[in-house]
Amino acid sequence: MITRKDLSPGYQATQSVHAALSLAVEFPELVADWEDRSNHIVLLAARNEFELLSFYDDQVAFKVPNMLFREPDIDDEATALALLPRLDSVPEGLRKFSLALRSDNDPRSIRERELRRCPPSSMERG
Repeated sequence: MITRKDLSPGYQATQSVHAALSLAVEFPELVADWEDRSNHIVLLAARNEFELLSFYDDQVAFKVPNMLFREPDIDDEATALALLPRLDSVPEGLRKFSLALRSDNDPRSIRERELRRCPPSSMERG
């Protein structure tokens, strides 16, 4: 999964789910095979729409099954790309993307920041 770093974390997550569900509808047999053989998901982020579309064009050229999601609420901008690459290789260019849901200004993940703000629940204290 690849979304866009220039979107808010909420948009990144939502748009990625849209792309994943669209991919599952479009390629049900391939998704079932992926689930049986791998079931790994990585959520990455391109810097912006241009970088996302550039990578998308490459995947189309390489015939990688994919689903590009465009969000109607923001002028049909491309917001996320779901891929079903071969299980024995990483698509060319994928390593250039960073993990999604991370801030450029703060290397901690969104979840890590939430854990630091919330006191442990009584169940966690033992």
